[in-house]
Amino acid sequence: MSNYAGQERRAHPRIDANYVVSYRSVDAGYYDFSQTKNVSATGAKISTDKVFERGSQLMMSMRWPFSGVRMEMKAEVVDSRQLVSQYSLCETRVRFLEMPEGDNRQIADFIQQRIARAAGRKLEQ
Repeated sequence: MSNYAGQERRAHPRIDANYVVSYRSVDAGYYDFSQTKNVSATGAKISTDKVFERGSQLMMSMRWPFSGVRMEMKAEVVDSRQLVSQYSLCETRVRFLEMPEGDNRQIADFIQQRIARAAGRKLEQ
């Protein structure tokens, strides 16, 4: 998690997590592979090879640690920026638009468990 010590203002907490993700613009026919930087039940920050316009829609596919099943979702770009000017290394934040309700609930439960586990470790230290 980040070192931010203020009050959490997000409606859905997020965790730092590096999961494999494939993504494509809804206009493109091919997927690119990358990884998440953090995730919540409603969105994620991923590494991409290009900057996407705000509002662009992506199709995403992820396999979460709690399930061997690949989850498909449509997402909207909230922000995208280039991290290193001489390389195609970008950071893109997305909000999940369409996902089966059961998948959303599983992700939210998984994230809450990870947060509770991390809090327990901090209390032990």
